[in-house]
Order: sequence, then structure tokens, then C-alpha cells
Amino acid sequence: MASLEEFPNLRELGISYDVSPLIEWSEYKLEALVNLLQLEKLKLLFKFSSHASTIVNPPVLAFPEKLRELTLAGCGIPWTSMTIVGELPNLEVLKLRRNACRGTNWEPVEGQFPQLKHLLLEEIDLVQWEANEAHFPRLQRLIMRACYKLKEIPSSVGEISTLQLIKLVDCHPSAVSSALRIQDEQDSMGNEELKLDIDLRRFLKNKFYSRIIH
Repeated sequence: MASLEEFPNLRELGISYDVSPLIEWSEYKLEALVNLLQLEKLKLLFKFSSHASTIVNPPVLAFPEKLRELTLAGCGIPWTSMTIVGELPNLEVLKLRRNACRGTNWEPVEGQFPQLKHLLLEEIDLVQWEANEAHFPRLQRLIMRACYKLKEIPSSVGEISTLQLIKLVDCHPSAVSSALRIQDEQDSMGNEELKLDIDLRRFLKNKFYSRIIH
């Protein structure tokens, strides 16, 4: 099997890992990613075997500085480790999909994510989240999909001057209400640039709906 070091000029890369409790993280050679100095787009997907449903000791990740788009799924890194991603100077698109991060509280660090324009949170167990212009100074699109446990989008999100769209797909009704309040607040301040897109069709059909809104 060829090693990543053999492709130093690689610009796009997608990797799917079959996670097994019998394999040490060092065998996945994740540290080699930082050596792909020309890499601009990366997708990392961790799939679990029937004997491993969660990551007890998540991998230590490092990324090349030219990275512009990053998708993570299943790696279960703690939210505190997102500072590694936040330090990437050129990152414009971040997609955190199913179980990408572990924990219920995300407190981003001010001054990070300097170029981030597009943020997707999908099937994340986030309960509390702090977000404002100091955390995401250039954010344009915030998309949240199936984040059932998050009941409120921080009102300070609306203060991000570059924000153009908040899109919620199958999220908690309380989160939807908070997004509506954000839009109302911005409208009252003369900000007509912020758009809100809400889709609850699958959520309303799910029997889980009747249990979580009470």
C-alpha cells in the first residue's frame, strides 16, 4: 500500500477508516497528513466495526496549513481539540458530521477560524454552544442538520456582520425559535441580509419528535 508521503503535491484527499478496537491509532498514520503541504480539501470518515461503537481514545490530528475545506465524521475528538482546526489560517469550509466531536459543550477560542465562511454541524450531540463574531469573524453560512439536543442558537450569532444564511434542517423546535428571534432582532436593526431557511419535514414525521419536545 502506498504511503501518503509518496504524494506530496496532493490537493484533494478522502479517507475512510474501518475502526477496530484491535488496531492502535498509530497504525492509521494520521500524523502523515500534516506533511501534505499542498493539500486543500480533506475528508476523514471513521466507520466502526460491530465491536467498536465509540472512540475511547480519539486520534490526535494535525493538518497542513493550506487546507481550505475539511470534513470530519466519526472521529469523536473532544471539542477542546477543535483549537487545532481553528488555527488553520486558510480554512474556509468546515463540515462536522455524525460524531465528529465528543461532548456537549463547544466554547470556541477568540481569534481562531479567521477565514471560515461555511460551517456545517450535522448529527452532533451539542447541547451548549458559544459563538460570536470574535469566534467566527467571516462566517457567511451556518447550517445545522439533525442537531436534536441543541435547543438554542446563541443570539450573538446574529451579530456576525458577514453572516448571510442560517439553515436549520430537522433541529429542535426551541432552536428554530431562537433562530427566528435572531432574524427578528437583525430585521429591527435594519439588517436585511440575513436569511433563515427552516426544514422540519423529516423531524416532524419522526416518532422521536414527541419525546424530545417535552
